Amino acid sequence: RNYPWQQAVRDACDLGYDALEWMGRSPHLNLNKTAEIHEIKQMVKQNGLSICAIALYECKEMTTKGWTTEEIDKFKRVLEIASYWECHLLRFGPSKPSPQEARDEHWYRATEVMQQACELALSYGIEIGLEMHAGYLIESPEAVIRLIRLINLPNVGIVFDPANLICAGLDYKEDVILKIAPYLRHVHIKDIKHTISGFQHQLLGQGDLDLKAVLRGLLMIEYEGTITVESHVAGDPRYIAEHERKVLLHTWEELV
Repeated sequence: RNYPWQQAVRDACDLGYDALEWMGRSPHLNLNKTAEIHEIKQMVKQNGLSICAIALYECKEMTTKGWTTEEIDKFKRVLEIASYWECHLLRFGPSKPSPQEARDEHWYRATEVMQQACELALSYGIEIGLEMHAGYLIESPEAVIRLIRLINLPNVGIVFDPANLICAGLDYKEDVILKIAPYLRHVHIKDIKHTISGFQHQLLGQGDLDLKAVLRGLLMIEYEGTITVESHVAGDPRYIAEHERKVLLHTWEELV
């Protein structure tokens, strides 16, 4: 998160990555720094990469107060930047409450905001990806599919992160992937381990994630989208990026 974006671009190129998912907040995206926004596009292109997605962070009061004018203006600015960067996916969605705690009004407000967001994005040819998170309104496959159907627009789908489902105590393997397949737009891969003190991030292959089952499910549905390595492990970012890519590719090659 605090790794300089310039170094991240260079390392991604050196290590053989094809694309980057960009963090949609400071220090990696400053909406008013026009020169830096141009510099990012130029450097990404010069290194033979693309920006496959921008990770916006949840609208914290979406389900209770809706969307403020300031938030709408910021979202519009991000759409302009995404279009300029030739990025076609924004990760965006509601946070709390969980589907178990939610009332009808929470679903109504989330639907209203997400419809507006999708309509704005549609004019740029950009899709919105909803990511399941433990404790959030779209915690489970059933909940995220419910919201997608309520939104009822063509440019909304799912960002699938199996580790988030592990945190929620839910299944994430082949049956789940088959269920979400019609809506799947993007995949995050990270590993996580359940310990006495809670969940801890791990390098791929060292936690509870059954990576082979996830990749097998993606092969079953003939997934052709992007897979982003999203490690939150502390340590040298370049080493972590290299390790995660090697484990992911090795596991994939074992299956194909």
